[in-house]
Order: sequence, then structure tokens, then C-alpha cells
Amino acid sequence: HKGVDSMLLRLYQPILWRSLKVANPTVRRNAAALFVDAFPLEDSEDTTRSRTQEDSPLQAQFNVLIDLLGDPSPVVRVVGVQGVCQIMGRFWEMVPLAISRVLLTRLINELARDKSAPHVRAAVFDGLRFVLDNPLSQPTVKVLLPSLATLAHDNSGRVRGACLDLLLQIKDMSAIRFFDVVPVDQLLARLGEEAQNSDLAIKITTLLLDSYFAFNERGSEMVTRALSLLRKNAAVGQKFFSHVHHAAPFPVVCKFVGFLFKFLVKYKGRVEEEDAQPEGEQAQEDDQDSGKITVSLMEAVAGTIARVWDSINHQITQPEQETCREALLQIVTDTTLCDLYDWFHTREGKLCILAISSYVPPDHIPDFREAVCSVFEASGDSHEEGASGVADAGGMQALLECLYRWDEADKVLATLAEWISGPLALASAHPREREKRKRTNVGGDSEASVIARAVMGLHSFSHLLASPSMRPTTLQQLESIAHIVGALARYMPVIQSRVEMLTGTEQDEDSSQSTPEVVENMSCFSDDLLFVAYSIYAKLIVHITGANPGSVDADAIVNLVDWIAGGLTPALTNWDGKYRADTTDTKKRRGKAGKEPEEESEENRAEKFLPLRLLHFSTLVMTDCIALRFCSPTLILRIYTIFDQLLATQRWRVLLRIMPGVSRLLYSLYEQQPALSQFELPQHDDEEYFGTLFS
Repeated sequence: HKGVDSMLLRLYQPILWRSLKVANPTVRRNAAALFVDAFPLEDSEDTTRSRTQEDSPLQAQFNVLIDLLGDPSPVVRVVGVQGVCQIMGRFWEMVPLAISRVLLTRLINELARDKSAPHVRAAVFDGLRFVLDNPLSQPTVKVLLPSLATLAHDNSGRVRGACLDLLLQIKDMSAIRFFDVVPVDQLLARLGEEAQNSDLAIKITTLLLDSYFAFNERGSEMVTRALSLLRKNAAVGQKFFSHVHHAAPFPVVCKFVGFLFKFLVKYKGRVEEEDAQPEGEQAQEDDQDSGKITVSLMEAVAGTIARVWDSINHQITQPEQETCREALLQIVTDTTLCDLYDWFHTREGKLCILAISSYVPPDHIPDFREAVCSVFEASGDSHEEGASGVADAGGMQALLECLYRWDEADKVLATLAEWISGPLALASAHPREREKRKRTNVGGDSEASVIARAVMGLHSFSHLLASPSMRPTTLQQLESIAHIVGALARYMPVIQSRVEMLTGTEQDEDSSQSTPEVVENMSCFSDDLLFVAYSIYAKLIVHITGANPGSVDADAIVNLVDWIAGGLTPALTNWDGKYRADTTDTKKRRGKAGKEPEEESEENRAEKFLPLRLLHFSTLVMTDCIALRFCSPTLILRIYTIFDQLLATQRWRVLLRIMPGVSRLLYSLYEQQPALSQFELPQHDDEEYFGTLFS
């Protein structure tokens, strides 16, 4: 309307220009936001002043915009960046070309690299999206955009996300190509660094979808493009394809899995041997260009199938996707899985086939299911051929996840309970039987295989407790859990005897008489085995207690506190500070080449000293029990008394090893101070007490 511009200029002029110069950054920020909304401010009725004059009101406002980009306050600079981009996007024709170049150069060369404020750098990308909405600005901005390529690897996730949003907008433009701004190789490298299923990884996948996942093309073309990416970088390729379900139709993703599996079955007999080439970029490029089908490529394809199937498994089990599921199961059959598992001679290949099979209903693959159960039962002996190359920690985890998805949790736990009990049964055997097992080297009859099974069983059960997906199912198997708890409880007298042996404490007759054969045959139990058994026993007690809401002072927790108070702590309190070595281990060390072993440092011996390791882990378990409110005030007071008496001894060898755990415990006790106020706690002169403690 006529006269509005003149009125706004008269109203804003007394306050706006002054507010843009004040010392308070909040006032400057608000004034800048108001100025951007009111731009351009000019007197349309003034016909005496030429628009070309350098001191015209419009030129003065352009100077204000330039000043806002250089403001010392980051919040003002953010508003300045947003305002400049909005003004250029709306009034590109009105802004002189020289001013536009100055503003864009300032944005891209300076503010996009503002080290002090990541939100300023992110505001540049957000603002450029607004500028590019004006088609007239695209030829000018296109020349400057490639200088922003390095910011795709910015340390700030917010900046990287803003950069990817800009590239996604550019992808839909015909005048600019996104890979001219940030090369595809850099985007793939960035994808490899991003976390799985993060928003940034999904954005990169969407950006590169047309390049490596041509879902509108034939199946052969889809496989060809997938192979080109897997040859270039298998790990990045698998991560890329695990995100395609976010950007591609679900039926197409299912077809893609089927095409890749058919490729595995068809070409497993045409694999060429990998030539020994010198390491380096040239060798990698030659391998990419050769188009050979190698074992490593087949492993990458199998891993891709597993990753993609895992990403869509929650959808494919839905009733509305039954058609896709049935079509995929017609391709992934029992015979093909068995053939592929036998064909792969590498650990990685076998693990990929196991991962694929875990998503197939067990009734659909009975022969392969039976084979996997046999592999699991043979996995206790890591040196046996029956383990089929998957008997390490990673392979066992894959076996456990596969069997759990097939609802074989009860059978798994029963097997683990048998493995964990093996050393106890071996130590209780007749001396002649033990000697026979030491000499035999056949399968499960050897002493080494029994101990190896126990170690594998303990670590496998620890993984079950640590896995969010398998822990609930594990704790629901009450009968099997009871067997494992019983087996682990039988280790406690052995642990007590070992602690007394290492600390030079007089043997507890009651403890020794309870399991005399086991205690006498300590060679069946290494310190590492005993520590793992104790740690899992303590963690299992915490998990079982947590599975019963409202449980306080459970018998298992009270018994554990009793053992710490009556067995572990007194042994360390009376310990003379000399690290005692097992006689068997000492003989082995001295028997090598007739030389005396090199003396270990005291710190290394403390790290390996079983009683100190047990005490440190006990502090962590007690801290969790207190924090989770599994202990009554009376039991908390007892725990406090145990460690207060231990700290009062001022045994620095003990204190240094357990100090991290004790610090956490003291903090938990401090939080429980209201609950302990009803008790009379031991009093200390804090300055003298802690001064002596840390001196």
C-alpha cells in the first residue's frame, strides 16, 4: 500500500540502527531478526535521492548485513547468516551482483569454517538451501559450492547433517550435480565412519541410492551395481545396503536379497583364486577393474544378504508381507544353505551363512538346523575340527544368536551348564581317571578339552547376559538357569581355597571338607577360569534379583555378602603382601630352557592377583545392588562396615587395585545416606583418614 514503506522507515529508524550497535548480544540478535523481517527499509515517496548513490538507505542496509556476518557473538552471526540467505533468496534480482558475491564469499570462505561455533557452520548450509530455491541464484552459487566438500567430514554431526540436507536438495536440481559438490568416494568414506542406523547414514544412503541400488532396473543390473560397490569397499557397501529399506520399496528390497542369494548359488563354482598382488591403491584398483569373482567377494555378498535381511526382518514377519516372505523362502532352501556352508572354507563365510539361516524358520531347514546344533556341541573344543572354524568368541556369538532365534535356548543353556560343570567333575574323579585324561588327546576325554569347554561355556553365558536381545529369553529358562547357578555355586569353595592359598591364610577346614577332592586338585582350575566363574555368578545373582520386582535382601545376595565378609576380606586383611605363585605354574616357567623366569613388576602381579581381582569386582557388584535398591538399610550398613574396615587397614597394595570400585561404592553409599541415618556409623577424622589413605 502507498505510504507503508515510508511509515515503517520512520518508525524503525530511531530504534533499529541504534539497537544493532549496542553491547548486549541478545539485543543485537533481536534487532537483527527484526531488521531481516523488515528488509528493505526505504522511503518510496522520496524521489530526490538516486538509488545508485553509495549512501542510499539500501546500500546502508547491505553494509549492515555485512557487519552482521562479522559480529563477535555467535548467536548474532547465526541470525546474520539466516537473514542474508533469506534476503538473497527473496530479492536476488534486487541485490547488486557485486554485493551478492561479497556476501556469498563471506559465507562460504569464512563463516562455513567458523571454528568457534558449529551452529554457525550449520547455519550456512541451511541458508544456502534457501538461496538455491531461487533458480536465478544457482549458476552463481554452483561455482562456490565445491569448496564446501571438506565440511562433509566436519567433527560436528549437526554440520554434517546440514551439509547432507543441502546435497539432497541439490540432487533434485538439474543445474547442479551433488557429486560435483562432494565426490562420491568422499561420501562413501563418510558412510563408513557414521554409526549404524544413524540419521546421517540414512541420508548418505538416500543420496547414493540411484548410483548403487537401481531398483527400477532388472535384477542383473541391480546385482552388477551392488558388486561394483562391494568390490570397491565391502564394509561400506554392506552398511549402505543395510539402509536401503529406508529409501526403497519393501518388495524391491526383498527381491534384491533373492537376487544376491541366487548369485551366491550360481557362481560358487566359478570362483577364481585371488592373485597375490602387492598392497596399495594400484592393486586395489586392478582388483576392482578385473571383475573377478573371488572368495572375498562371495563373503561380502553373503554378509550383505545377512545385513539387509536383518534390516527388514521386523517387516517381513508381518502378515501383510507374507507374499514376499514365501517368495524369499522358496529361494533360500535347506539344500542351498547346506551347500553354501560346506563350500565356504573361511570363518567369515561360514558366519555369514549362519547369520542368514538365523532368519529362516527352523522347520524350513531341518538338515541345516541339525548341522548347526552339531557345530555348537563341538564348539567347546576350539582346537577340534568339529568346530568348523567358528569356535572363537565371534563365532560362538553367531551360533548362540542363530540357535536363540530358532527357540533352542533351553538346549543351549543345558549344554553350557554341562560345560561349566566339567572341571568340577574332572577334579572329583578318581586319580587314575584324571591321569588317563591328562594323557589322552581324543575329543572330550582330554583334560584340556574339558577346561576349554568350561572357559567357552562361561564366556558364552556371559554374552547371553550382556546381549539385550537374548538376556530376557535366557532369564525365562528357570530350570536351566537353576542348573547353571548350582554349577557356579560349586566353584565358590574352590575359589575360597585358592584365595587362602595365594594369601597364605590358614585353610578353612569346613570349606576343605565340603569338597575335598575338588580342592585338592587345583590344577584343573586356572585363576582366569575361577575369576570368570565368580564374575558370572555375581552378575547372574544381580540379574535374577532384578527379574523379581520388589526383591530386597535376596538370599543369594546375602550369601555373597557373607562370603566377602567372612572369606575374601579377612584373607586380604591378613595377607603379608607377598604374591604366591602356583607351584605348577612355577615349574612350567622354570622348565623352559633351564632359565629362571624374569621377575614381573609389582603392578603386573597386582593386576593378575586373583584375590584383588575378586575384591575389585565385588565392589562393582555391591555398588550395582545398592544403586538398584536390592539391599535393605541393614545390609547396606554391613557392606559399608566391610569396606570401612578394609580401608582402615591402609594396605596400599589392596587399596590401589580396588580404588576405582571403592570410589563408585562410596558414591552409592553417599546417595543412601538418608536410609543410613538411623544407624550409628563409624566416625573418622576425614582429613587424617583420607590423607593417610592417599599418601
